[in-house]
Amino acid sequence: MHKISRLEYRRQKEGDAIGLSGLAEKVIVTSLASCYSELEIKFLLERNSKENLLKKLENRVFHIAEDKISKEIIGAIAVRDTKITFFAVDPKFQKQGIGKKLFSLVKEKVLFVHAAPVAVPIYLNLGFKVKGNVKEAIPGGELESVLMTYHAA
Repeated sequence: MHKISRLEYRRQKEGDAIGLSGLAEKVIVTSLASCYSELEIKFLLERNSKENLLKKLENRVFHIAEDKISKEIIGAIAVRDTKITFFAVDPKFQKQGIGKKLFSLVKEKVLFVHAAPVAVPIYLNLGFKVKGNVKEAIPGGELESVLMTYHAA
């Protein structure tokens, strides 16, 4: 784990798709490989490719945690309607409150998330409740996630 004290929290800007895609790849390959098959990992990587993230940047607001000096994107969260559609913190910087801070920026808008099974404890810690499993059809199979709901206090 690397300590970082020079973070800036901001909204997305032009050019963030490359950094967001790199962040997504780090999290998918290191954190989600334990609960998803090779086919599912390939699908998730494609869903979070630079090209697909460029499209997502057009119809939702991303909140970014960025290293002020290196300008590297360390974490990000996005909500569309009332669903978290992207939430990632670089594995090297997890367990430092970055995810909590990002979530605090959007929690008034959030009602639910489809969480990767390995991420359920993170969402429970943020105050979400498990409602059940969800299966999404993907090319060659299906992707299982956990439906979790949130009610702001």
